[in-house]
Amino acid sequence: GEEAGGDGEPSTFVAFATRDHAASDPAEVQRVDAAGGRVRCGSGGEMRVAVNTPAGKWQVAVARALGGSEWRGGGISDAADVTTLRLDESHTFLVLASDGVWGVLDQLAEGSAARSRGVAWRVAAARAAGKSAGDIADGLVRCAAREGGTDNASCIVLLLGSGT
Repeated sequence: GEEAGGDGEPSTFVAFATRDHAASDPAEVQRVDAAGGRVRCGSGGEMRVAVNTPAGKWQVAVARALGGSEWRGGGISDAADVTTLRLDESHTFLVLASDGVWGVLDQLAEGSAARSRGVAWRVAAARAAGKSAGDIADGLVRCAAREGGTDNASCIVLLLGSGT
């Protein structure tokens, strides 16, 4: 959503509709354990799902992945985790992006709450400047790449209502 700022700049509020499906998320750790998998501390102190495949042993950072059926034995799921967000006139745009975008922007903003406010500000400012939804999404992906992102990055921006 978006609110008018006192200084003429767009100020924003953020409604979260998802959570990261990382191997460090307690709900995902519990789900992986229940599926017979194992989460352990990997290199660099990051939590990883241990997966044995015919191609070798893997330490995977995600607990859910599209495709990756060879990882099911480790408890990694390709089942969607669906969340519903009720939209109203206060919501002026929606950003759907992969971890290749969010992960890099998290590091820049020092956390997901600051990151989300930063992304919301960027989208609101770009919209106010007359940019299209496609151009805004492209800008977010390019920002992630410019800041050193190496993961696959995709983004969809939906502009809702008048945005004024």
